[in-house]
Amino acid sequence: MGDLMRLGIVASIVFAGCVANVDSGETYAPGTSGEDSAAKVDSNACAPAATVEGVDLSDGQGVVDWQKARNAGIRFAIVKATQGTYNTQSRFATNWSGMKSAGVIRGAYHFFDPTEDGVAQANHFLDVMGTLSPGDLPPMLDIECPDGDAKCLGFSGGTGNASASNIHKRMMDFLDTVQAATGRMPLIYTFGSYFSSNGVSTTDLQTYPLNIAYPTTSSCFHVPSPWSAATMWQYSWTGSVPGISGDVDRDRFLGDITALEAFADGDGSGSGSGSGSGSPNGCNSATLAEQVPSGTCVQSASDRDWYHCDNGSWVSGETDCTATYAWCQSATLGKAVPPRTCVQSKSDHVWYQCDANGWDTPVSGGAGPLGACSAQYPL
Repeated sequence: MGDLMRLGIVASIVFAGCVANVDSGETYAPGTSGEDSAAKVDSNACAPAATVEGVDLSDGQGVVDWQKARNAGIRFAIVKATQGTYNTQSRFATNWSGMKSAGVIRGAYHFFDPTEDGVAQANHFLDVMGTLSPGDLPPMLDIECPDGDAKCLGFSGGTGNASASNIHKRMMDFLDTVQAATGRMPLIYTFGSYFSSNGVSTTDLQTYPLNIAYPTTSSCFHVPSPWSAATMWQYSWTGSVPGISGDVDRDRFLGDITALEAFADGDGSGSGSGSGSGSPNGCNSATLAEQVPSGTCVQSASDRDWYHCDNGSWVSGETDCTATYAWCQSATLGKAVPPRTCVQSKSDHVWYQCDANGWDTPVSGGAGPLGACSAQYPL
């Protein structure tokens, strides 16, 4: 991440300001739509009231004092491990152990080369990263080339140019291989216009958690279709953190520390819907950002699958539910969004939050009947 994608992202941010929300009122129950023909469009979202600070970096930052960074409020970090089939970051192993020792929730990422086989890249990444430990973040795929830069891959002639079909196949091969090996659904890191500008299919990508690159001083950012929300947000390329030399990319997890820990723990399938920890009869839900009682069924924000809290553990499926929290179809946005999402209706300008009852009010100060908004979509 970093210098390789600046030009492409700046362009996407400029054009993002022209994107409009397509809508009517938020009056429909989960799974229904008052506007079946509404176009699915990119949208804007705002950070919830509770977020967690992190960084992402590579060998370029040199030696990192992870304890200083942790003491300065950095709770998670994602570090480059590999690129293509030809690069291993020399400081990855040191950073990987250093994050763990300092109590920084750690993650590893791979910089994708669209010109190379996806399975081969995944195997290279897995060999370098090694086995994940409990509490590690899911692996992340950094996909940003081609972006029009002749040195997108970091070397002369390294454009990363490939056909849209090859990019899609190699990307999916990488994701499938990593998920099969780790049992965790990978994060995808990219910028808003990447897939549209390269003509790459985004079918089913909304099931993967998103780390969106959108540097701004605002609390709101651009979310590209087909995603309806982001899990993480890279909000600055010029951050300053004690213990890290020079500028460093700053990231936020869009939820509180409990939700981040649940996302890192996973539920055995990498769903991010919550961890199996909590009271003997309850489960921590990252989607709802709270502990829920046994019998609660949640449609996960990260992969849209259903999970059932069964005496402290998340189990796949929607069975014997005492309460259900489904995604809600938004006529305003023209797409479904996860529970806790807040949308300002185009039809009556009232804010609504997706909760167990479908769309509900009131919403005030970034919170609704279900608590803090996980994402906010103003008109």
